[in-house]
Amino acid sequence: EQNFPNPFNPQTTIVFDVKELTSVILIIYNINGQLVSTLVDKRMQPGHYEIKFDGSNLVSGIYFYQIQMGDYQSVKKMMLLQ
Repeated sequence: EQNFPNPFNPQTTIVFDVKELTSVILIIYNINGQLVSTLVDKRMQPGHYEIKFDGSNLVSGIYFYQIQMGDYQSVKKMMLLQ
């Protein structure tokens, strides 16, 4: 799902569902493709998850979050307004 709120200042929530026990990686990149933060990197049980991201130490701009779960991968854009 898309993060909310978006744009955000300085916190946003990323929501996702895990269908089966699997490795989950959730990472944040800046507009230049540089890794900003790894929010999740572990095996997770099935369920509904809400992960908070605090961008208070970042500059305003466009960021991307990528989630990988097994064969599934998704990238979404988010905007930080400080």
